[in-house]
Amino acid sequence: MDPLRVAIALGPLGLYFLLLGAVNLSRRPWLTTGSRDTAALALGISGLMLVGPLELLMPPMLRSHPLWGWIVWIGFYGILMTGWAVLQLPRLTIYNLTVDDLAPILSEVAKELDPDARWAGDSLLLPQLGVHLHVEYFGSLRNTSLVSTGERQSLRGWSELEAALSKALSGRRAPINPLGVPLVTAAVAMSAVAIWSWLDDPQAVTRAFRELLNL
Repeated sequence: MDPLRVAIALGPLGLYFLLLGAVNLSRRPWLTTGSRDTAALALGISGLMLVGPLELLMPPMLRSHPLWGWIVWIGFYGILMTGWAVLQLPRLTIYNLTVDDLAPILSEVAKELDPDARWAGDSLLLPQLGVHLHVEYFGSLRNTSLVSTGERQSLRGWSELEAALSKALSGRRAPINPLGVPLVTAAVAMSAVAIWSWLDDPQAVTRAFRELLNL
């Protein structure tokens, strides 16, 4: 693979790993939505997609006008990823917090939002809020996800739950996740390879860029 494509492939992925590493090395819980999680992942793999499937599957009509073709093709990828992020069922992910630490906080928040809230195993139902979820825990990443159960969900109810949970988690401390160290190390390594491949042979980068745009 030429230096330009190496930089394109590894640059966004390195930034994504750096973000994950920073979150895991933080001493506080981080709450995010499934849509934001998906959007970050889509941006992280965008370079790999660009020099892989997107380049291979670009229609001949777009190849005949490379500059505008790439703009349209990348825009199409952006629309697909945005649709994937927006249209998925509601989900909240809390980094740096185990399910045992989250459970009492979530129970307290649920009772404040909906007096009829009740647990059934790992599932939590808030009938007045229109929210039904189950808890999933990923031990290696030390994050807990609140995943919607069923398709009949209230987006407004999930927004209220997110706001209340974010307020309840504010100011709380969490232990550092050791996984953050290899994530940051991988991010630095990818960035170093991308920068080195770019600086080592600038002429090859120029040739690859002209080839990519058919100049």
